[in-house]
Amino acid sequence: MTSDDRLSYRRRKIGQALRRYREERNLTQDAAARLVERSPATLSAYENGHRAVRPRDLRQILDHYGIADGRERARLLDLATKGRKEGWWLGYRERTDPFIVDYASLEGDASRIREFEPQVVPGLLQTEAYTSAVFSAYDSVRLDPREEGAVGFRLARQRILTGASPE
Repeated sequence: MTSDDRLSYRRRKIGQALRRYREERNLTQDAAARLVERSPATLSAYENGHRAVRPRDLRQILDHYGIADGRERARLLDLATKGRKEGWWLGYRERTDPFIVDYASLEGDASRIREFEPQVVPGLLQTEAYTSAVFSAYDSVRLDPREEGAVGFRLARQRILTGASPE
């Protein structure tokens, strides 16, 4: 996973909004690309969440699309800004499932986390020994999860519960 792949959820949310705004204005991708002075390939990459949009570029696109709602603009710009920040989780991106790294990047911004685990203690409440045992029982085919950093990653994620930075 490259560093540009790090926060795909945020990119996808921005892309969905950009596509929705473009379609609401009955613009083709080519017409919209000319309007916002980007190539159709770049606009497509933004809309599909394959490329991060710089906040200044996002402002320009929203201006061209006539998006004046301050709350919506702030929401999208916040996603774009946070999506460009390096986080503690990036050190795990080569050793952990990209989806889980993406998920962890969102946990830090959450005001509430709900998890239902009827069979095991929820991951964010597990001790190191319990986590190791669960991972070992979960997938005996996979390499030792401790070698892959999965246990350490889980323990780092737990730090959001106490307000301490995992860094």
